[in-house]
Amino acid sequence: MLVVQGGINDVVQRRPVEKTARNIEAMLVRGRDAGLALAVTDVLPWNNGDERAAEDIERLNALIRQLAATADATLLPFRDTLADPADPRRMRDGLTDDGDHPSVEGHQLLGELAGRRAALFARR
Repeated sequence: MLVVQGGINDVVQRRPVEKTARNIEAMLVRGRDAGLALAVTDVLPWNNGDERAAEDIERLNALIRQLAATADATLLPFRDTLADPADPRRMRDGLTDDGDHPSVEGHQLLGELAGRRAALFARR
């Protein structure tokens, strides 16, 4: 199984989200061509980001959802797993230590999610 996770560094560097989505799509195509099962994650909230970054993350996540559907890839909803329900543009307290990356607890939740989805995929 190929799991593609990417995009936040492109958002931070102000690269066009459409180009980032095309790069993710190219990775999925290469994985499919290699005969691999595919999964793709959406982009996590970025607590230290600004309004522009939050909007770019939302746009990129919409594109990633479309890519997952068209590539027949399992979508791993990392954003929803760590997002603060009161402010979905931020990770919940305790799930990030620095505002940029998941904490140990955040990584544990993401790993559990990925493991559950991989187990379901293996049963197909």
